[in-house]
Amino acid sequence: MLDFTGKKKCCNAAVRSGRKPSSGVEESILRHPQLGEVCVSRSRRTRRILLSVKPDGAIRLSLPYSLSLQEGLRFLDEKAAWAEQARNRLAIRYPKEIIEMPYSTRSHILSLLPGDVSAVSARITGDEIRVSYPAELPCADERVQAMIKRGIEAAWRMEANADLPERTEKL
Repeated sequence: MLDFTGKKKCCNAAVRSGRKPSSGVEESILRHPQLGEVCVSRSRRTRRILLSVKPDGAIRLSLPYSLSLQEGLRFLDEKAAWAEQARNRLAIRYPKEIIEMPYSTRSHILSLLPGDVSAVSARITGDEIRVSYPAELPCADERVQAMIKRGIEAAWRMEANADLPERTEKL
């Protein structure tokens, strides 16, 4: 049995990046018994059924408006084995990268601080990227890794803002 978890705007890259979604696009998430969460997208521009698997394992089913949802779900059931194989191939090709210490950018050093905190957070102070997280979470936890990446990207931005104006003046 499939379970709809709601009309979330999740699969559209424009929505994830903060831009406004295209008009005429409907997206919802459903829970497939074999594949887990699947993003179902209906668009006026879609002409055929498309099933895609992203490197992070996310599955998207794109349907034209002329096709019923039941037909689309039947297609998904038929292709579930293919989607699982594609997910496994992509997991081998794009393994999850675990960022650990020692790690440094040009002028910042990463410090991981497990401790008595309730949430994962990152702060850049001077020449340090401090990531604090609850002691019961491992460093490889998805939430900790996401915060590490956000901290590193913020440090890169700061370094670029400090370095690039001077370098572009020379050009």
